[in-house]
Amino acid sequence: MGLVVRGLIKRGGVWWVRVVVPADVRSVIGKTELLATLSTGDNIEAVRLGTPVIAQFKRQIADARGEVYAPPPADDRLTAALAQSRIATWKQVRIHEAEADSFNAAPVGSLWRDAGAVERATLIHALSQPDAAGRVEGFKDRLAEALGVRVDHPALEHIRVQSWFREAWETVERAKERFARGDFDIEEVVDEVAYEAPQDAPGGAVKANAGSKSAIGLEGLLDAFLRHENPPEARDIKRAWRLFT
Repeated sequence: MGLVVRGLIKRGGVWWVRVVVPADVRSVIGKTELLATLSTGDNIEAVRLGTPVIAQFKRQIADARGEVYAPPPADDRLTAALAQSRIATWKQVRIHEAEADSFNAAPVGSLWRDAGAVERATLIHALSQPDAAGRVEGFKDRLAEALGVRVDHPALEHIRVQSWFREAWETVERAKERFARGDFDIEEVVDEVAYEAPQDAPGGAVKANAGSKSAIGLEGLLDAFLRHENPPEARDIKRAWRLFT
């Protein structure tokens, strides 16, 4: 009569402990099953020796499951709005960096240097696919960088978060493509901080006031100045302002 103990199997006359690793923790444990020989063919001895081994394997699985599903610490939590905000900031910073790099690069003849054109085109194509997280090398590492979280943060697995970052990264690469052609007339997505001069501020000091309907953005001030003065180098001034900000 065979043993009715789940986890014990007999191979070649010798008893073994075999516990199947659930699919959700296989990436952590690195195996599909846990095996250990009991080096005995005796049924009673197999139960005595195998019971603590089975318990040990189950604890290992429970610990792995806790590692997979453990919530992030309080200072590492995200909301959807915060994730979107951080991704948008990451995009803006990368576009500014790319513009500065290209604008300060020396042109070769009538063409701007673009040694990575082929690689960029391949990357843009990959990022245009809904499953970019699985297609683009280092996708989740960059996403973690953009969100400011650890690389095993649960938010990195959210389809919507991956989609937001995929679109942001693709926008950055397309901006690089335009800058490499010497085209700097690109509308950047920048959240303007509105300012107004309060009546009670000495000397008309400028104070941040993003909620005022009468406030005007920094770019609006610059445009008003350029329209009033109409300098011949207005285009260059606007580009320089973009690099500065």
